[in-house]
Amino acid sequence: MKTTGRYVDKDLKREIVEFDYKGRKYRFPAVLGGRFEPRKILCIGGFGIILVAKDKKIFDRNVLIKTGVLPPHLFLHPRNVAVEKEVAANRKRMEHEKKLLLHGHYRGVGGIPVLIDWIDDIDPGIRGPHRDEKGNEFFRTEKELWNNTTYLALSFFDGVELNEFCGKDRFKRDILGASRTLAFYLANTLEKFHQKQTFGQGYLCFVYQDLKPGNILCSKEGGYQLIDFGSFAVVTPKGPSNTGIGTEGYIAPETKKLGKKAITPQLDVYAMGVVLKECIQIGAGAKTVKKDEDFLNWKLPDPWKRFLAKCTNENISDRYTDMRQIRSTLYDLPVKGDVEP
Repeated sequence: MKTTGRYVDKDLKREIVEFDYKGRKYRFPAVLGGRFEPRKILCIGGFGIILVAKDKKIFDRNVLIKTGVLPPHLFLHPRNVAVEKEVAANRKRMEHEKKLLLHGHYRGVGGIPVLIDWIDDIDPGIRGPHRDEKGNEFFRTEKELWNNTTYLALSFFDGVELNEFCGKDRFKRDILGASRTLAFYLANTLEKFHQKQTFGQGYLCFVYQDLKPGNILCSKEGGYQLIDFGSFAVVTPKGPSNTGIGTEGYIAPETKKLGKKAITPQLDVYAMGVVLKECIQIGAGAKTVKKDEDFLNWKLPDPWKRFLAKCTNENISDRYTDMRQIRSTLYDLPVKGDVEP
């Protein structure tokens, strides 16, 4: 990733900063909301895009800026109506994420980003310029598409995505210890979101749905942080909403049969088991990383084999029911022992 330059958009009368990330250009206001200056792209994924920025209001401290990002194929035609739908979906998702972060802090969840501010500003990446399939330059001139994009300003966390971290020496030297630390972090964090909070005749709780390595950042010191809060399902007595989110390979098998009735903490239990399986395989240098690895032929302490098997059991009656059960089991897992394919 590198900064390719700054320029003044004469039509918008705004300075724009442009970054190059993996061969694609991304554009943002040089100053968001009169306060935050984007400096570089930290990461991009299904969750959106995260920037590192300077907070000009408070001593140029580092913060993270998160917003949605639209796939480039949407801009191969000047009048693609799908852009309007995706812009609306992105706005809804960012609003949902903002609410979940606030709920997390209300519930006393530690180890999640602090929501510093949220800003509605222009999105020059939507406006353009773009190039169609014939190479002709065009702009999306509909102001309603790019004039009201939500940016979330979050507390700074310097990290890389989980799979990248698991391939580093810091993790490889302590595979079981680091995996148990990750499991404790996920269990403690998600348990508080899973808890039903009652009010009057109702209740409210949340299920993450899309737990995967790409949604977890890791610092070089071995700290962890979830980065996508738009994937949470909201569960009330009327049933769950914001459902149907997930990534193949991490989705518990019962969702295909039960649909919305499957939105329980056991979805996150299953995905957590798959994530831990991947981490252990990457750290141990497995030639092929399998989400359904059973470790039967591995050198791995038996308590870990039993734990991972129970997390990812396809039969929900034989799987851990919630994060509290997982947390109580984690204390008994060894942090030393051979880990070899």
